[in-house]
Amino acid sequence: MKAIEINTKTDKFGHLKINYSMNEKESNVRVIILVDEKDDDLDEEKLWMKSISSNPTFDF
Repeated sequence: MKAIEINTKTDKFGHLKINYSMNEKESNVRVIILVDEKDDDLDEEKLWMKSISSNPTFDF
């Protein structure tokens, strides 16, 4: 398996566009997207933890 790293940016709508030509047509590919973490992500995690901690479904 071969790995290709492409650095790109999202547009003003948050869409990711990759313009990369490969010499293999009609091949299966796997795309892995890694996003830099920001402080905002930590706030979402805290909110999620708070919501499940008060949910009776998780009272075990």
